[in-house]
This record gives sequence, structure tokens and C-alpha cells, in this order.
Amino acid sequence: MTISGNDCEESGFINHINSTRMKNAPLFVNLFVGLIFLSCNQKEVVIQDSPIKIGIEFNSSNNVNYSEIFQSIEYVKLETTENCILPSIDQIEIGKDLLFLLCNSNNTIYIYTHFGKFVSKINNIGKGPNEMLGPTDFSICTDNNEIFWLDNTLCKMFVYDFDGNFLRAFNSLNRNCFTLFGTGQYLFYNHLSKFNYQHLESKSSTNLVAITGDCQLLKEYDNYEFPSFAGYSTGRALYKAYDGTIYFLPNYGRTIHSFDQDLNLVPQFKIVFEKDIKTDDIDKMTNEFEFSDYIGSNNFPSITDRLFISRNHLYLIFVYNEQAFHLFYNIDTKDITNVTFGNFKNDMDSIEVNAIYGANKVGLIGLIPMYEFISNYESNIKAGVQSKKADIEEIINSSTEQDNPVLVFLKYKK
Repeated sequence: MTISGNDCEESGFINHINSTRMKNAPLFVNLFVGLIFLSCNQKEVVIQDSPIKIGIEFNSSNNVNYSEIFQSIEYVKLETTENCILPSIDQIEIGKDLLFLLCNSNNTIYIYTHFGKFVSKINNIGKGPNEMLGPTDFSICTDNNEIFWLDNTLCKMFVYDFDGNFLRAFNSLNRNCFTLFGTGQYLFYNHLSKFNYQHLESKSSTNLVAITGDCQLLKEYDNYEFPSFAGYSTGRALYKAYDGTIYFLPNYGRTIHSFDQDLNLVPQFKIVFEKDIKTDDIDKMTNEFEFSDYIGSNNFPSITDRLFISRNHLYLIFVYNEQAFHLFYNIDTKDITNVTFGNFKNDMDSIEVNAIYGANKVGLIGLIPMYEFISNYESNIKAGVQSKKADIEEIINSSTEQDNPVLVFLKYKK
């Protein structure tokens, strides 16, 4: 039944996800087979009798090669000029013709073409009229060519066009992530149990709400899996996929939900670990401190804020026993592959990709700092492994370690 809807090192990675707000870009243009881009509207949502269960056994000694998962890998160098020196990238979103990259460290959105050519940037920070003070999450709408950028400090949403021009601002909520849902509707998630409701007329104690552009409460959610305090997460919990479907998965959550056209949560996937949180134990708790102690003392696995769903694949990262794992689930064949970062080897061109930032219709998109890309290449040369791929050689011959990062497009095997 369907209904219509609206719209490294391994230790280094673990330290990164514990200290950095890692954002996903839930939709990516397919550079391999065509152009898929993010709309403000959501496509049809499939209603299932029960969520698809994905059972996971911990196997830290399992070795997996890239060629078992991916069909091809392509690299795109991001242009470096005086106007676009990227200190870091926290979030990527992709429009019909453009890439949008958020750097939280300097409060800037950089705009590139799909081929890595720099176009412009937005850095509207200050205390003057229509300037931002504390920008955080952003989302794009290709229907109107608009960028929505949330300012937590001012509790406002700032809107820009794709050329970086300011259009308007309106009152909003302060939260660590949001996404557009149709025209003039927004889903907000707060990792704490209460919002700052400065502009919201109807008060609520839940950490997931849907509102209108004028801050009217449309829907509030609680006990979607665990009590609000048990969904504690410092990162992203809302993900918009390549086809516009919005998914919800808070940290320590195990059920991946989507939203139907009436903003109802629809369970789609259930992650089942061999050692996991017990609902009966959670029911006895009353606050986040009890929950935190429970998690820490039992060493339960944690799903990070890296969930990406393609046409036929689900990918996420989880941490167990201080080791980070990739999880690949083939939606068609039901095959499950989980492997530690250290045991996932690139046997296709020997360039290791340790940071995934999003997914398009047919694969994943990663990011490699240029100094790591060059170091990896030079280490391979010393080991007698030399890549003959033209895109790798071109990047190496035209780059220095100070240049901007390299985008990596990994296409799944059919």
C-alpha cells in the first residue's frame, strides 16, 4: 500500500564523531548515470506491515574489500582560490546544478558546481540588519532555488537564493537540526527534551515537532521508540534521501522511521544488535542521566549521525566497544555487511575513504582532505601500488597539501 507524501584512522574517526557535529547531506546528484536533485516535496512513502529487521552480529575480525560493495569510484577536486579556502566541511547538500558545502568553523556556505568549480559563498555574520549570529543547520529547496539557514542564537530562519543573496528572515526555533517538509512546513529535532519555544505559541516538552513558517505547531512526537530523554544525540537525526523521503533516527534509536503526508511516523527499518538496550530497563528510567549511566555501564552500540539511504542500499555507521563499523544493507537481496573501518580495504584504487557525507540514488559520497589524499597516494607508491586512474593522477599532479578536499563518489554494485 502507498500513500502520497509531501515533500584515518579508526580511533581518529571515533574522536571526530564525539567532538564534531557531523551532518549529512541526504541527497546527492548522481554523477555516474544522470541528475537527481532535492525538491522541497516528498515522494510516495511505502507503508509496510512491520519494519524490515536488520540483524547485526559483531565481528571485528571480518575483512571486506571495496569491490565487494562498490562498482566504481570517481574523484572530484574542489577548486581552491583566495575566496574559497575550506577549513572543514560539516554538511553537503546538492541542487540541480550546484553543490552547497557548510563549514561551521567559519560560518560559511560555499557553493560549487558538480565538477568542483567554485561559484560563490554566503558569510552573512554580524549584528547588523539581516545578519546572522549563530547559524547552524541548513537545507535547500530546488523548487524555488532557495537556501534556508537556521540561526540558533536569534531563533530565526534566514533565506537566500542560490546566488547567495539575502531574501528574507522569519522567526523560528533554536535546535540542532531541521528539514523542509513541503511548502512552508518544517520538522525540527532537539537532542534535549525541551525546545526554546520563544516563538512557538503552543508549548510542548517533546524533542521532535513539525511547525509552519509562522511557528504554528502542526504536530508533536513523543515515545516514538524510547522516551524523549533516551533519544539523546548531539548530531543530526533527520535525513532527507535522494528522492525527498525524510527519515528519522535519533542516537541510540533502533527504528528508522519515515514521515507520511500527514506527518505521521512510519517505521521502515529496525536495527537489531546481538547485544542491545532492553525496553523494560528504559521504562524504569525517568531522566537522561539514568539513561547515560545505563548505556555507559553496559557498553551498548551507538548509531552515529551517519545514515544514508540510496535506491537499493541502506548505509550507516555504528560504534561498539570503541570500534567504528560500516553497515551496508542491500534492500533488494537482504544481504548485510558490517566491517570495522580498519578492515574495510580499497582494493580498487587503494585510496582509503573514511568519511561519508551523503548518498545519491546509486551510491555514497565521501570526502578526503587533500593532505590525506596525497599522503595516501605517496604511501601506495612506496608500497609498490600505483594507481593508473586518470582522475587520481590529474588531482595529484595539480594539487598541494593545502588545497581543498576531494569529493569521492562510490557507486554501489548492482
